[in-house]
Amino acid sequence: MQRREHARYRLWFPVQIEAGGQVKIAINHNIGAGGMLIVLCAEMKIGESVSVTFALPPSGETRALRGHIVRIDPNTEDPDGEWPFKVGVAFEEVSPELIPFLEEAVARFG
Repeated sequence: MQRREHARYRLWFPVQIEAGGQVKIAINHNIGAGGMLIVLCAEMKIGESVSVTFALPPSGETRALRGHIVRIDPNTEDPDGEWPFKVGVAFEEVSPELIPFLEEAVARFG
């Protein structure tokens, strides 16, 4: 059963995630107007407040959004590698203005 209310776009790009005064680098796995799934090298806690900053391809326009961790899973595609965790981030506010950028990026790099 699909629980998401917003379409997700599969795009790979770097993400800076800040929580508790610490900044980590992650890679976006998929993103939509309501949240994103990132792969990450460090564990986080469900419910933890975060700030994510990223540049959307192809424009390179930087976005900074607040959210919280809603899901943490092992990254079965890279269990012993650099990105052993998949982390779901729900944005505090839905960002429908992202959709045209995401659609363009998927069309160009998809």
